[in-house]
Amino acid sequence: MVPRFGLPLALGSDNGPAFIVQTTKLSAKALGITWKLHGAYRPQSSGQVERMKRTLKKTLTKLHLEAGDNWVSLLLFALLCVPCTPYLKGFTSFEIMFGQPPPILCKIEVLDEVLAKVGNHNLLSSLQAIQRLREQTRQPIKDTRPQPGTPQIPPHDFNPGDWVWVKKHQPASLEPRWTGPFLSS
Repeated sequence: MVPRFGLPLALGSDNGPAFIVQTTKLSAKALGITWKLHGAYRPQSSGQVERMKRTLKKTLTKLHLEAGDNWVSLLLFALLCVPCTPYLKGFTSFEIMFGQPPPILCKIEVLDEVLAKVGNHNLLSSLQAIQRLREQTRQPIKDTRPQPGTPQIPPHDFNPGDWVWVKKHQPASLEPRWTGPFLSS
């Protein structure tokens, strides 16, 4: 694993066998990394890691259901989704870190250079139009989101005869969380 922003000052991990072997300890010490071990069954200690694993698994499940490929080929797309997904305040982690949206699409200023390399002009123009539209609509959408602490609308208001989807609380790996639709009675 090569860190993107240089060597970390400290790492936290559980006491799993992969982390307590002598090779890992000596490598961390040689690189000047402080290694902090915490209890394996204490989720508070590794909450961020567990949340990221849950997010990646959820994203991989959605991509698998849409594309049908195996999870290994979809992993890079799932990893790209994480820093590009807006959070509560409407900013992505990429925007918070770098102060600008992720450069996924070509900038309009360099369109002529890109068109020389890209064969499908219509596709590129369409993608750039979508990016401009996203930038224009993002702030109004962010303004309409409920602020933390505001009362929420009741979770459901079903009547007999309505079609409903049922959430699986413990779905199998890479299976949809929802089944249905079912007719309520």
